[in-house]
Amino acid sequence: MSELPEADNAAGGAAERGTLIVADLPIEGIWTQLSLWESQALAAKLVRTKAEGLRDAPDDAKIKRKAASLAYCLRNAREYLRGGQSAITPRVVANYYGCMWLASAILVANPSNDFDLEKLESVTKSGHGLGNIVDEHRAFPDNEFVYVRESGFFPEFLKAQGLSRADLNAVKIAGAPVRDVAGLDPDRAGRLISVVDILARIPELKGTFEYVTDRPALSFGIAHSFHNHEEAADGLEGIANFLGRSPHGREHTWVSLSGVAHLDQGFIEKNGPPLTEHVLRTFADHTAWEGKLAHPADKLWWDQIKSYKSAMCGSSWIKPLLGHVDDPFSLNLMMLYELSILARYRPAVWREIIEGSLNQYRALIEAYNQVVDRVIPELALQAISGQRVTATSAGSMHAPI
Repeated sequence: MSELPEADNAAGGAAERGTLIVADLPIEGIWTQLSLWESQALAAKLVRTKAEGLRDAPDDAKIKRKAASLAYCLRNAREYLRGGQSAITPRVVANYYGCMWLASAILVANPSNDFDLEKLESVTKSGHGLGNIVDEHRAFPDNEFVYVRESGFFPEFLKAQGLSRADLNAVKIAGAPVRDVAGLDPDRAGRLISVVDILARIPELKGTFEYVTDRPALSFGIAHSFHNHEEAADGLEGIANFLGRSPHGREHTWVSLSGVAHLDQGFIEKNGPPLTEHVLRTFADHTAWEGKLAHPADKLWWDQIKSYKSAMCGSSWIKPLLGHVDDPFSLNLMMLYELSILARYRPAVWREIIEGSLNQYRALIEAYNQVVDRVIPELALQAISGQRVTATSAGSMHAPI
């Protein structure tokens, strides 16, 4: 149920067809599919297919430019992400640049915009669009901050992912680069994003993050509560409710939150999904916080809440960063930017992470690298193709019969 980028809605019915990838190792099948578009002819075929039904369809010259750009971006991404780096320092740097090239591929593959290599170059002349600042009066990791800059690559990517101009204005820090945390006015200081705040929003990392940091994650597993069945008026309504349909006339569904029973209600209400009437319930020896999700009676509950799911995590709700940014690819790009800054420009603290007093964070970063390897390419494939992607192992229950 991961969200398709807004920019690819122009692809029309392509998103509904879906892509099934079957391989002994699904990630290999995902990269095989991405590598097809390193061919300019096949990249042009993809852009042309996605342009079907567009009111302002691109001409052949534009398709040719986009195809050449897409092939180039994907080749660069593959060389960074599949280059066989095993040492942690070169790996985190390669992961950032590989992810940035995948983000570039997402932009140029969209037939409804004007992104090609020349446009990418003009945008990146203003920088990566992210900044880094350290609060010298605090200790790691609470002293490391990222922020969205006024111009550059990242704000352009956020806009392409569907973030409105008003929302972008609410998260970026305009003007000169931030030089000193202490001198910031409250509004600008409130737009600084700590490295912990980003890590807490990576659902695949939830358990490891909480174990390493002793802090609660800011992603929440969501599921249909069995209480809906108990609340139904009769057996048929109960069956409908069990399948996720709302009984006739009922404008809510109880949603269960997994893995947060140990947290207090105040934290759930402040940081959790948009639910009401929270209650701690036990069913079949399993205790969980549950809440009501309001929705039209004729709508399925899972279509009324933004959720995310990957090969490494179940259906999850991610607390939007600064109240607006919850796109998983964007969150990962920010995280990889910060790690690359630490690895390249912060040797003192990076040494402590790698082999010193902060080496518990090395374990967290190593776990995160596995998320990058498996999840980021699939997110990119879905965004580039404009289709839902199902990647499964050969012979599994989801493989063709």
